[in-house]
Amino acid sequence: MTGEHAGPCIRCAVPSWEPSGRERWPELQTHLIDRHANKFGVIMRVTRAGVMAVGDTAFARPA
Repeated sequence: MTGEHAGPCIRCAVPSWEPSGRERWPELQTHLIDRHANKFGVIMRVTRAGVMAVGDTAFARPA
């Protein structure tokens, strides 16, 4: 499988919540805004279909 970078993923509200409970986690939102321009991950587009399984290694190259 191969793919290409389709753009940054703007952070949604989900990372604002602490993963193991229902508590707000404002420190993460502040960190993402201050250090990563409010980006959290990338959007990829598949350019050649294939099969990946849990445990397979994935690589990303700069555009």
